[in-house]
Amino acid sequence: MKGIIKTILPKPERQLLRGELENVIRVINEKGCETVIILDKAGRPLGVPIMKIMREAYGKTVKIYFVNPKKLKQIYVDANYTKSSITQAHVNALEREYPGILKNIAGKNVAIIDEQQQYGHTLRVMKKLFEIAGAKEITARTLSRWEREGDAYSWRRQKLYSVENPPIGRLFKSEKKQLTIEEEMAWRRLHEKMNTRIIPRVVQRLKGR
Repeated sequence: MKGIIKTILPKPERQLLRGELENVIRVINEKGCETVIILDKAGRPLGVPIMKIMREAYGKTVKIYFVNPKKLKQIYVDANYTKSSITQAHVNALEREYPGILKNIAGKNVAIIDEQQQYGHTLRVMKKLFEIAGAKEITARTLSRWEREGDAYSWRRQKLYSVENPPIGRLFKSEKKQLTIEEEMAWRRLHEKMNTRIIPRVVQRLKGR
């Protein structure tokens, strides 16, 4: 149990995350983004920090969606990771998978945040998808540099990202397994560090500029 908890947002990772969040949120604010799309289920822990920092630093509210591109199998099969073959049919598939999302994309400034990037294929395909969906302006950013260094954020390595603040025993939607006590404690530690060591410092830096 202690081994799991100790690896949640260690100091070097917190320093990196603060810097990356600060940069991304500054861009979201400057571009006037009203909707933020976070790609991949591993990005779930970023939702609350982005909402809180935008509200506390700038007094703004943004709509956040967690979009897992792999669930949109039609896009992956048809597009084969290329943006040239994305069509309105794929936009319709997006709406079916995430009801109501299109009204928060059409005519809006949209930010796409990829928590971690390898080759950029997914980001390019999703950007094209939102262009067809009618986004006014699209800003795409990758949060983590750790992939290039052969590492990843601790919640990705431990796969503690399927649901937000899960109670003990609640089923993961994607993995269909029950949380262990260790996983529950790791989740609590992750959110504790986000709320006490990440969010306040990023807000302070953004307000000071």
